[in-house]
Amino acid sequence: VLQTFLGIIAFVGVWAMEESLNPQSPPDFREVATSYLRLLRNRRYFSLLLTLSYTCVPVFAFIGSSAEIYINHYGYNEQQYGYFFGFNALAFVLAPLAFTHMVRRLPLIRLMPLAFTGMLLCSLLLLCPWLGEPWRLTLPMFGLTFCFSFCRPAGNNLILEQVDRDAGAASSLMVFFYFMIGALAMWFLSFAWADKVVMLGAMGVVAVSCTLVSWQLVKGRITAVAADQGRGAAGV
Repeated sequence: VLQTFLGIIAFVGVWAMEESLNPQSPPDFREVATSYLRLLRNRRYFSLLLTLSYTCVPVFAFIGSSAEIYINHYGYNEQQYGYFFGFNALAFVLAPLAFTHMVRRLPLIRLMPLAFTGMLLCSLLLLCPWLGEPWRLTLPMFGLTFCFSFCRPAGNNLILEQVDRDAGAASSLMVFFYFMIGALAMWFLSFAWADKVVMLGAMGVVAVSCTLVSWQLVKGRITAVAADQGRGAAGV
């Protein structure tokens, strides 16, 4: 009901708003397709996009299978599951707040691998049976979600900074890759694995390890771009 009410307000507001951008003619299909082809040829953009998209694997897999694990495997009811899921969602709120504080002290090029390393350590904890149920899943997954949310907004900005044009296509392609990789992760974890928590941890270890390795390959290009921009600004 609340979403319907807000939707009506948004609809009325958009309907009453005058469009400030009036292009002579909208782009046709060929122009749109060409913009995507240019992005695929942009190695800095595409390599960084793949690097950061891997981090979606454990988070989306958890979202897709958490209800089954908590309700069918651990035996909690729907209301109790909501508490566990809400606790994990709290990480999405706290991480950006922590990022705004840390980015003032450390450069972004150092914060990103720290977040990736945190995701890797939390994924390894999912493989360890030291914690009792359900904390074996709840606590490491909270840390993993926190690290994912910590690096994602900055990562999105880094990806979009690799393009000089076609920003709209770059943004849409970025979201497409995130959700496609996330959907594949959900599908893979939905199989009848003997221990889905262990499989979730293994997926996290593999995916984040790929991110860490890829980051070492692409960070030099990002640093070089930032340095060139810095020299250009100093020259101006």
